[in-house]
Amino acid sequence: MGIFIIRAYTWLIHECNMNFKGEIMSFLSENGIICECRGDVLLCRVRSAGISGNYERAGISGENDVVAGGARELFLEIVPVSLSACGTCDSVIQIQVHSAGRILLYEDYWRRAGDNARKRLLAHLGKFRSVFARKCRVERIAPAESSDFMNRFHSYGAASAAYHYALYYGEEMVAVATFSSGRKIKRVFVNGNLDTKQVEMRSHEWIRYVSLPDVRVAGGMGRLLKAFINDVNPDDVMSYADLEWSDGDVYRKLDFIETGSLPPVEFYVDPVTCARISRKKVDENQKKIRNLYDRDSVSEYLRIKNPGSRKYLWINPMYLQDGYRLLIL
Repeated sequence: MGIFIIRAYTWLIHECNMNFKGEIMSFLSENGIICECRGDVLLCRVRSAGISGNYERAGISGENDVVAGGARELFLEIVPVSLSACGTCDSVIQIQVHSAGRILLYEDYWRRAGDNARKRLLAHLGKFRSVFARKCRVERIAPAESSDFMNRFHSYGAASAAYHYALYYGEEMVAVATFSSGRKIKRVFVNGNLDTKQVEMRSHEWIRYVSLPDVRVAGGMGRLLKAFINDVNPDDVMSYADLEWSDGDVYRKLDFIETGSLPPVEFYVDPVTCARISRKKVDENQKKIRNLYDRDSVSEYLRIKNPGSRKYLWINPMYLQDGYRLLIL
C-alpha cells in the first residue's frame, strides 16, 4: 500500500472557480485512487507493487531494470489567492522550498496542460506505462522534431539547443533530451592534501528532458546523457532540477553534484487562458505582454512564483583523478 500526500497550489480563477482540491479528488477517484482530505492535504492510498515517479533509476551504466518501489509521499499544497471581479490579484504566491518526495501542482498548469497534466499526475501515483531504456534506441533528431515534442509535453515548452536526442520504443518517440553548445568556464579542483588546480573547461548545459506524460522510461535520462557524452565528450554538463516536480534525486543518481540554486521566478498568468510569461521578459519589453496576449495592462494578470530550481553538475571523470574534487565556491 503506497501512501501519497498531495498538495496543490491554486488560486480562485473567476472563470474556473470550481474547488481545485475537490476537482483533483474527483479526478483521482474516477481513476481508482482513494483520497482523504486533511485540511489543505489530500492523503491518497494506492496499491502498487512498484512505483517510479520522482525516483526513477537512471544510471548511465544501464543497470536500471529495477524500478524503485514501496511507500513514499508526494506533497502538493493548495494555497488560495483571492481575486477581484476583474481577475487581478494583489499578492504573489510564496512557495516553500522543494524537499524529497514533494511535488507542487499549480492550477494554471492543470488548466493549461489539460490531459497532459492529468496523465503526469497519475504517473506520479503509479499509473503509467513502463518502458526500459535498454530496450529503446537513441537517435539524433532535427531541431523541429525536438521542438514539436517539447512544446506538446514539456511544462515550459521548447528552448533553443544545439544537440537533440530522442529515445524510440519501436517506432514511438517516448523521450527527448536537448543540450547546448559548449562554452569555456574556469573551475577549481582540490585534493585531500589541499592542493588546488584551475582548469579551463568546455561546459555544456542539459537544457530539457521530457518523456510522454503517461510513460516512465526507466533509465531514460541516463541513456540519453550517455549518448551525448559519447558523441561530444564534454568536460562537464550542467543542468537544473525544476522544484515543482522533483528535488533533483535523478541527477544525483547520474553522478551529478549539487552546486547551487536559482531563486523563484515570477510569472504573469492570463486568468482565462492560464498562459504564463515571465515577469523579467515583461519588464524588458512592456509591450510584449499586450502583443502576445491581447490585454491592455499587466494589472489584468495574476502573478505567481514558481519554487525555483537546483543546479547540478556532472564532471568528466578525467578531472577527478588523484583524489581531486570540484571546489564549490
